[in-house]
Amino acid sequence: MTQTDPTGGPSAQVLVHLEIVHSDPEAVFEFLRDCLGAERVEENIGDFLRKTFGVKGVHAKVGNIVFQILTPTPTLPTWHAELQDRGAGVHNVTFYVDDLEEVKQRMLGQGATEILDMDVPFHEIGLGEEPSRLLVMDAREQTGLRFEMCQPIDGWIPYPARAELPE
Repeated sequence: MTQTDPTGGPSAQVLVHLEIVHSDPEAVFEFLRDCLGAERVEENIGDFLRKTFGVKGVHAKVGNIVFQILTPTPTLPTWHAELQDRGAGVHNVTFYVDDLEEVKQRMLGQGATEILDMDVPFHEIGLGEEPSRLLVMDAREQTGLRFEMCQPIDGWIPYPARAELPE
């Protein structure tokens, strides 16, 4: 699952999802379903986000990409501001990475800024044995994107990686 890393440092392992803020996640899902054959997935994660952060959300799998579509509340300030200030759109891309601290330091060294660095209790829904560190970095100046990253979580195999599993 690990990608080749020419720098010899940490690397992204797999795309977890593309995260979108939108005022009506269900309408986005219906559009993706009707036009591209999307299917609803990861409902346990959507339920967890609703209970933990108070956000409405849907996870829609299109091909081998999952779109996490959220209507954020002020409990997620940058997500909420993105929707309020700019309207619907991509908030971040989410990856598993093999060394969060090293990636954080490298991004900071290149001028990115930290948005969030916290432990999230995904273990409460059977993903991992303990809270999982979640890091969100703003590298829009450098790349046009924000990056959400976590180390691989036992019990959560993102869809792009599922194709690599033996039958």
